[in-house]
Amino acid sequence: TEHTLTAAQQAQRHYTEAVKALRAGDIGTSLQQLGKTLAIDHGHHQARLVLASLYINQQRKQQAETLLAEGLALHPLHAPFAKLHAQLLVEKAREQEAIQSLQSALPGAGQDAEYHALLAGLYQRNGEPGTAADHYRTALQYAPDRGEWWLGLGLSQEQAGNRAEARAAYGQALKLPLNAALQNYAGMRLKQLSRELQPGT
Repeated sequence: TEHTLTAAQQAQRHYTEAVKALRAGDIGTSLQQLGKTLAIDHGHHQARLVLASLYINQQRKQQAETLLAEGLALHPLHAPFAKLHAQLLVEKAREQEAIQSLQSALPGAGQDAEYHALLAGLYQRNGEPGTAADHYRTALQYAPDRGEWWLGLGLSQEQAGNRAEARAAYGQALKLPLNAALQNYAGMRLKQLSRELQPGT
């Protein structure tokens, strides 16, 4: 019975019911059970992430942002909270706040390539190409087959004045799947840099 369960067991039971309801397409019950989970256990990371994702799907993005900010206040290095929180901030054109959120939780990101690539793209767009290049390189250590990240690395290196490194990154990008527009851009930049870097030019 309920009173014989520990708080952690009660929270897990509600979370299990939430997942079952979600799989059955019963969003209302899932929301209710996730709310009960977090009322008992504020530190239930997965419940908070699932609830935030459901809020986002329902266009209740302010609630999702608040929920994730609360999670980060409790657990500042929990990278999944920071990543989703930053994505919401980017949608609101609050990119500096997104960078701060991601940077604060960076020690918890580990080998999350998407996390490093998201941070790289934000730094690149906000005028810090050298830092962007560092994060693109980290992302590519863990996921070297992402053509758009090689393209981002090339663009960051070019903006930082590292033309040879940019040419190499564009060349690598063209060996991997890219949509037509990105492929054309990478090819154009590669040709231009190759001309500029020819001896005697």
